[in-house]
Amino acid sequence: MCIWGILIAIPVEAAIIKYKTDEGQVWYVDRIEVVPEKYRDQIKGYQRAQPQAPAYNRPGPSTLLPPGSRQVEVFVKKDCVSCQLLESFLKSRKIVYVKYDIEKNPLDKQLYDTLGQSVVPVIRIGSKVIPGFSPTDILTALQK
Repeated sequence: MCIWGILIAIPVEAAIIKYKTDEGQVWYVDRIEVVPEKYRDQIKGYQRAQPQAPAYNRPGPSTLLPPGSRQVEVFVKKDCVSCQLLESFLKSRKIVYVKYDIEKNPLDKQLYDTLGQSVVPVIRIGSKVIPGFSPTDILTALQK
């Protein structure tokens, strides 16, 4: 009887995501990564990554992406030393990036989960995913 009381007290959370296709079909899914990119703006609370301004609020011409580079996204946790080093590195190079805090925002965590990684930080430059903090790999990916 005591075990039953414990099981009832455990909170369970699940997300059901609804979106509608251009053809008018309504779909219900349980993970954001299965929603095609062009329909994600229909999801309440979802914000498409916007690279217009850097995550560290330092606007201006010095923060523009180098020619030919792609959007830079970083997935971090608050108390992660490597994450802080990564952000300091990007700021020092004036690299504009979009920051996803996977502890604060469930949608950021869902997006992180689609990368198939189990470490932080993770940086995504275009389609290239780099686990951990590796300045050499970051600079190489930005040059391609």
